[in-house]
Amino acid sequence: SDGSHSSGRSGYDATGGGGGGGVARKSGRIERCYESGTRIAACAACEVDVLTELDTMDFMLDYQYQKPFMLINASRNTETHRLWTPDFLHQEAGGVKILASDPYSNAQTGANRRAQPQTTLSEYLDTMASADAAHMSDDEREYLFDRYHFFDNAPSLKAAFTTPTFVDYDSEFILALGSKGTGIPLHFHTDSWLEVVAGSKQWWVYPPGTPVPFCSSLSQSTWAANHAHEDEVATFIQNPGDVVYVPEGWYHATLNLDPYTLAVGQQAKGSQDGGYMDTYSNIMRRIAQADRMRKGSKEFKKLIKEANSYVEYYREHWPLDPAMANAVGKLQLVSSNFDAAVEAFDYALELNPELLDSLVSKSMALYFNPDGDVSAANLWAAQVMQRLDELGDAPSLDPFKNQVRKIRKQYG
Repeated sequence: SDGSHSSGRSGYDATGGGGGGGVARKSGRIERCYESGTRIAACAACEVDVLTELDTMDFMLDYQYQKPFMLINASRNTETHRLWTPDFLHQEAGGVKILASDPYSNAQTGANRRAQPQTTLSEYLDTMASADAAHMSDDEREYLFDRYHFFDNAPSLKAAFTTPTFVDYDSEFILALGSKGTGIPLHFHTDSWLEVVAGSKQWWVYPPGTPVPFCSSLSQSTWAANHAHEDEVATFIQNPGDVVYVPEGWYHATLNLDPYTLAVGQQAKGSQDGGYMDTYSNIMRRIAQADRMRKGSKEFKKLIKEANSYVEYYREHWPLDPAMANAVGKLQLVSSNFDAAVEAFDYALELNPELLDSLVSKSMALYFNPDGDVSAANLWAAQVMQRLDELGDAPSLDPFKNQVRKIRKQYG
């Protein structure tokens, strides 16, 4: 197929593509005219630059691991932008199995090579364009964020896409595809870039160590409606041809603004020594390993000691980071230091009151404590369930609800 057909079958208006920055969208909804070196967004905690060119040396000196930016008018994929309409993808890769689910679950499984795709690209595209999808809430809409499966089975499409001028991580390509209102809530990972092929995305970014309330189990549109006032978060819009770079450990979220929004990107395989991801991963890895060991054994003590050394480093560099504080709580929990675990989870919740993992994990610490007060544990668990019920019926909340029910039944 030469891809030179309309998008009639799928019911999209896929004409939102163009040359990226400096070009007003035909809808008139998003207009801008940036100059290189200007600042696209700023907040109390960070700044985001917009650039029209960037080579590898300048990237490494001025931006890598340091701050995000958006590169405009520099895409090397003009033909891809023109061709990759819904009809083209139906014809060229419609039978490829992909991962699509609610935003929270997809953020977890999309990066998991062992996760099993459950639908084809054509089925997903048809669902996106269906009348039923138009009536779904944003928490119900499925989003495609596939790191391992799609491009492995669509090598011709992978070969047709060229990485940005400033970096190539030599890692798997990610396909991100969704309808208006879909996206991925606030999260963090290794260094990454993302280029929009069709549609537009709104971004929210801020550096590690910044206490911002968010619930990663709900859609980004839900968060944006309630927290758009946050001064610590920079937000901006990415159009076709724009490439956004996010340093490792930086919290970020995206929200698709068009009925057919498609992007391609990469995440770095490794992390910076002594950086946020390196520190966080070393703490969490040792917690997981220690949890499988006999408590009190030589190997268990060694792992706990190593994890605590990383905790000290974290406290020097990111003392206000809620995810790190939550990790400290988990370390204390696996060490059976239940009072210290409760204290750590309380601190994490002070930094981010919507951190569901800390809400539930504190229940575990209260119930597991042999010297604890069961009535206090029951009261906290009831409050957690009330909070989870208030958040609604999103499928991504079910694992937390089920865990609290299980703990209460066993220990309450």
